[in-house]
Amino acid sequence: MSRCLPLALCLAAGLAGCFTIGDSKAPIGTVSVPAPRPAAERTLVVVLPGFGDDAQDMKDHGLAEVIHESWPEADVLLTSATFAYYRDGKLVPRLHGEIVEPALRGSYARVWLAGASMGGMGALLYEREYPGELTGLVLFAPFLGGKELLDEIRAAGGPRKWDPGPLPAETNGDNYQ
Repeated sequence: MSRCLPLALCLAAGLAGCFTIGDSKAPIGTVSVPAPRPAAERTLVVVLPGFGDDAQDMKDHGLAEVIHESWPEADVLLTSATFAYYRDGKLVPRLHGEIVEPALRGSYARVWLAGASMGGMGALLYEREYPGELTGLVLFAPFLGGKELLDEIRAAGGPRKWDPGPLPAETNGDNYQ
């Protein structure tokens, strides 16, 4: 066992650097990628990361370039709205106050919110709190809950028959899903 302990510690240390949890006390970090062909009426695509990713990961993987292939007139704002913001119930108010509201007050005629997995769930949470404020949402396999939730929906006879109960007064670490 003593020979395995150093290996296990090295493995754990290495895996700790493989994903980002973040710090919800810090401002949401961003990486801005301007439109290659700006238009007179400016559009902003705000991208929320999936679990374990941040703005730099998305930039390194070329996400802004992929968006620009289809939408060269849009500015892209990659965010570091990491898991900590969801866990601490701060995602929606911080996203609104730090990113969306300033963009809408500023020079953007349109603001889209995009996200994959956890980021897709974040976009839906934002739309629930600020319905109709955004121009649109782009969701890629949004995370809507774990196995327990899916089992509960299935046992009820599907989404139409499932009663999720009342919305919580606030989102926090116990109910962010």
